[in-house]
Amino acid sequence: MADPLLRQWHMLTLIPVAPRKVSAPQLCSELVGRGWRVDVRTVQRDLQKLSSVLPLLCDERSRPFGWSWQAGASVPWSRP
Repeated sequence: MADPLLRQWHMLTLIPVAPRKVSAPQLCSELVGRGWRVDVRTVQRDLQKLSSVLPLLCDERSRPFGWSWQAGASVPWSRP
């Protein structure tokens, strides 16, 4: 699968709401397991770009960085 927008959409559904978090390598592994051809660096770039327009948080306290939706963010596919 090669459509970047569709891949990013799938990636966004894999990101948990804070305080839980997921790393770029974990996201990459999950996407590859679902048939997407992507590498970790591409996932990292996508996360940086998406975080500029969406309520995504990056926990930079340890590596690999952890990503999550901000607590209370309206995420249509999340469970209450």
